[in-house]
Order: sequence, then C-alpha cells, then structure tokens
Amino acid sequence: MTDDEAPNFFPHSQRGRLTTLEAEQVRKLARILDELKTDRAQAEVDERRAVAAFVDALAGATFEGEKAREGAALRVRSIERLQDAVVQALDQLHALLDAEQRAKLAYLIRTGIITL
Repeated sequence: MTDDEAPNFFPHSQRGRLTTLEAEQVRKLARILDELKTDRAQAEVDERRAVAAFVDALAGATFEGEKAREGAALRVRSIERLQDAVVQALDQLHALLDAEQRAKLAYLIRTGIITL
C-alpha cells in the first residue's frame, strides 16, 4: 500500500510529516475512537442529568441536599468512567501503533492538534 492509497488518521495538513497506517490499524483505530466517542456522549448525558439534579435541589422552597449529593455523585461516577475509557483507549493505541507512530501521535496530542 503506497502513501497515497493508505488511510491516515492524522490531520491532512500533517500528512507529509506522519506515518501512514496499515489497513488493519485503521480498522482497529476506528473501533477505539468510536468507543471513546460513545463514552464521551454518555458523559455529556450524565452531566445534563447532574445539572438537572442540582437545579431540582435548588429550585424548591427548601434546599434538597440529597438531590444535590445525587447529582454530584453522578458527576463523579461519570468522570471516573470517562477517565477509565481514556486510559483504556491509550493502552489500546499503544499496542496498536509502532514506536514511530506513537511518538508522532504523542506530539499531536501534546501540541493540541488531536485531543483526548
């Protein structure tokens, strides 16, 4: 597979400086990123639920501390799940990529071109 034919997960503007992925790597990378995307979407739903619990706790005639604690606990659990998902994705990426690819991905993450 030539550089022009091979899929590349790096931004197009960076293509000349980065290593091309093999087709199997692209398939696995897509799965890893899809799982992370799903976990982030769930975290967004959880955040909306936590905020709703905070609003409910605050809106009544008296403050409902239990509802506020439930919202806070939901937020913490959600953050922990997302944290675990990011660590798992990084572990899978490490196993998937070779040393040069990992170094280049690390650079892209460090410079903010790619975010986790």
